Amino acid sequence: MTERMVDVGDGVRLCVDVRGTGDALVLVHGAGCGLVAWPEELVERLAAHHRVLRYDARDQGRSTTWPVGQPGYGMPTSSATSWR
Repeated sequence: MTERMVDVGDGVRLCVDVRGTGDALVLVHGAGCGLVAWPEELVERLAAHHRVLRYDARDQGRSTTWPVGQPGYGMPTSSATSWR
């Protein structure tokens, strides 16, 4: 795995893994999971033909967590972070 932390602003850092070359393919996990939800074998096979990006969404896996109830916390903000 080639994980690294990426600062996306507002104090939020996402853990990302990027491999391969070609057209981009973004793998998005479900709630309560993380980038490890995508099996290594699948990622390697996809990376043979694409540039594959998988990441831990905000508040998931190794990405930044935000204290519940604090200003700026919520689904709209979490979703927007993923698309920066």
